[in-house]
Amino acid sequence: MKNPPEVPMALLANRVFKVCEADFFEALGGAGYSDIRMRHTALFEALDDGGTRGSVLAERLGMTQQAMTQLLDDTEAAGYITRIPDATDRRARIVLLTEQGRAAVDLCYALLERIEREYASLLDDGDEYESLKRGLTRLLNMLTARP
Repeated sequence: MKNPPEVPMALLANRVFKVCEADFFEALGGAGYSDIRMRHTALFEALDDGGTRGSVLAERLGMTQQAMTQLLDDTEAAGYITRIPDATDRRARIVLLTEQGRAAVDLCYALLERIEREYASLLDDGDEYESLKRGLTRLLNMLTARP
């Protein structure tokens, strides 16, 4: 009988991501944030501390301006962001986290840290997990530095 092929790293990483994603959103919902979806977390991650123009966010997230406006409308209606006029260009708007949005982002990072500690505990004493994380970080840095 032929052995099944070894699972490629990209598929393994994707499968781990899917499990982590499910664990994360389950914990987020349990903390009272069941309205936050992956698109919201991507937006939160793309925001600069001092605020970011919607057009810049659309470019960072690979979205059309129309799709970004819809996401911003949805996220603002939920109370996580606000949009204010850009002092350098009155036609543009700056997107900022609200207090509720900052609390949500802080919770997201706390949940991810907790999940990461849980996953690390599954791999012996954690050294294997740290080595895996270092290797993936190094690989990502090299891949994103390519011209």
